[in-house]
Amino acid sequence: MTVASDQSVYFGTANKRALYRYVPGTVSMSGGAKIITGSSLLKTTLDSSMNVIWDVTAGSSGNVYGGTATDGKAFRYNPTSGVTVLNSNQAIVSGLAHVRSIAYASDTEVFMGMGPTSNATIIRFDPTTGTQSTISPSGYGSTYVLGLDYIPNGTDSKLFAKLSSEPLIVINSATGGVDASLGNVDSIGVSRKHPTDDKVYYTKGTHLYVYDMSAKTQSDLGDVGGKAAGYTFLTDAGNTYLYGALSSGKILKYKLAATPTIDSSTSFTIPDSPTKIRSLVKGPGNRIYTSGYLRGGLSVYQPDTGLLTRNRGAGQAENMTTIGTNLYLGIYPGAWIKKYDTNSSWNDITNPSLLFQDIAGSPNFQDRPFGMLADTALNRLYVGTVASSGKLSGSFTVYDLSTSTRITTVPDIVED
Repeated sequence: MTVASDQSVYFGTANKRALYRYVPGTVSMSGGAKIITGSSLLKTTLDSSMNVIWDVTAGSSGNVYGGTATDGKAFRYNPTSGVTVLNSNQAIVSGLAHVRSIAYASDTEVFMGMGPTSNATIIRFDPTTGTQSTISPSGYGSTYVLGLDYIPNGTDSKLFAKLSSEPLIVINSATGGVDASLGNVDSIGVSRKHPTDDKVYYTKGTHLYVYDMSAKTQSDLGDVGGKAAGYTFLTDAGNTYLYGALSSGKILKYKLAATPTIDSSTSFTIPDSPTKIRSLVKGPGNRIYTSGYLRGGLSVYQPDTGLLTRNRGAGQAENMTTIGTNLYLGIYPGAWIKKYDTNSSWNDITNPSLLFQDIAGSPNFQDRPFGMLADTALNRLYVGTVASSGKLSGSFTVYDLSTSTRITTVPDIVED
């Protein structure tokens, strides 16, 4: 989702080829509350080669750029001129099916995170000429660049690239060199640059962090109670604040001052919406456990009482299995294998806990754990996976729960 220069809000869809534009209406006050009237929601349908819109980013003059699958194309949309498919309606990189992320720097420089690849690959693309160059820092072995944020900062502008192999890397956008590799960052993107300092903000777990682009260092600013998804800076009564939406359902309000303060007491409510069931198993306590398509989460149904509990987070479980009171989830993307201790309270950060995620990168490139089987006698977990998009070889993994060790991953069970 992105906000264009004309203040329209754009968001894409998966498997629908639809780009939506929300045009805000007029804001007025009524009974002490803000009322928005006259809003509109407009739909543009892309061609069949752009079935999934992975990411959108705002440019100048009302333009919006988007990255798509399954033919690896990118587009520019303008409310007046409509859709222009970049690179002469060809894939940005031949053979790569996904423009997984996209970030606008200028009318002549748009960055695109590609996949699937054996190493993190970002394309610097000029929409006016079609010329491109590649940024591919060695040693990261990432299948996808899941997110890109371009932070303008004069001659020292940065790209923050979230890799499917886990780290968030900070790249000098001019040279392509890596300034830093930041582990365990789980917020959706980073903030814009601090209004007066060379700093950006993000979360790890429930803690807010700041990265100093000049010093190339990060600092823990404290517990805010959730991971962030979107940020903005606002000034109120002479003070500047960083605001963010948290996974806890709270609004973060962080005061940028010599003596900073953290306020995450304000709640917001987003109405639930239905999602397709992706996986369903009978699990601990004779309960029914389901995970949703795309949005993930875990719902627990008790047949004897009719009680239904909905838990947010954890990701999309392609399959699940159980031993005793533990439920094991195979999460897409990235073939993350997690354990949910049903005797303990659900916590999106710590329960389910991560068992392993190291089969997503080279040399395995696995993505979807469709096969999940628990062996109670040997206390082992068997995982059958489908490879990342563009790869053909699935694999079979054996994990020892007693020693918390991945014993083996066997590739090419069925060749091609």
